[in-house]
Amino acid sequence: MFKPAFHVSLLLGSVALVAQEPSFDTLRADGRWKQLRPRIEGWYRTKPQDPYALLWMSRLKLAFGDSQAALDLARKAVAFKSTDPELLTQQGVAARAVLDETDSVLKMLPYAKEWRKSLEAALAVNPTSEEATESLFWFFQRAPSMGGGSKSKAKELAQQLTTIKAAAGLVLQAWVACDAKDLEGAKRLLDQAITTDRHCLDAYRLMVTLHLGQKPQALDAAAATCRKALEANPTAIKASATLAAILAEQGKWGELETTLSKAKQHCPDNLLPYFYAAHELLSEKQLDKVEPYLRTYLSQDPEGFAPDHARAHALLGQLFEQQGRRPEAIKAYEQALGLRPTFASAKKELERLKHG
Repeated sequence: MFKPAFHVSLLLGSVALVAQEPSFDTLRADGRWKQLRPRIEGWYRTKPQDPYALLWMSRLKLAFGDSQAALDLARKAVAFKSTDPELLTQQGVAARAVLDETDSVLKMLPYAKEWRKSLEAALAVNPTSEEATESLFWFFQRAPSMGGGSKSKAKELAQQLTTIKAAAGLVLQAWVACDAKDLEGAKRLLDQAITTDRHCLDAYRLMVTLHLGQKPQALDAAAATCRKALEANPTAIKASATLAAILAEQGKWGELETTLSKAKQHCPDNLLPYFYAAHELLSEKQLDKVEPYLRTYLSQDPEGFAPDHARAHALLGQLFEQQGRRPEAIKAYEQALGLRPTFASAKKELERLKHG
């Protein structure tokens, strides 16, 4: 995989400074996009024609919700270096993200083709690419057969990934088992993945999903899986967030506060667990506990791949309306739309409150 630290050090004029910082790949793996952002933006600003600056800028745009810009940047990177598997993989990943936001079947088709074509081109150059193999798996797993989807090809790719990275491949095989309604088989595969690599967060995530599908009787099992994930990966913020939501649903206030405190200690730049807890508390009608958590979430910029502040303000709008605080609900929805003018559900709720 391309390592950009040397190029960045030239841009900053200090090799020693960059050498002391975590690598781009390490920060990306940890989901620390806010820490990455100034380094990527500085690199791109100085070298806008560098295909790898374009690659990382594409990843950054995707992390913060601008999938179309991410795809445009990835296409530009591939235009400069059309046989690089990492650039081709990013083009496929970005095409999938745009597709996921498209509501017209006719508009989806070109992005679906680009998703598949880019990843197949990447694997033709580098057949052992974990990211390309996994993303192409999802194309074949999700796409309808008339659009090129193939459950048999997805299964082959899951088995292929097992030879590249065993735990990751076992997780994909578990997804195949889920699709076949073999939930016990899926759990066995996930147990095997965790035994193979106790740091495999995807295995824990799917196991939690399976438990939550059987709630309420399996909430304790889901929480235990989150705790196990955090023992192996203390900075796994989504595991902390999911645990916080489960504890909120169970009304375990003491452990919830402890979980939030530990998460903030390990990941001070990512307050996602507070959002998850607030969302679940709102669903459970524990209204007096929601606003403090949302205010905490709004106290700093959201991390990449986390809900934006527009969503947090919209949740405040829901809360205030349920509490009979209509003027404050209107203001919250207005703030949500000020941050994201295309926020359709917030616009609908605001119009209802003003004119309903």
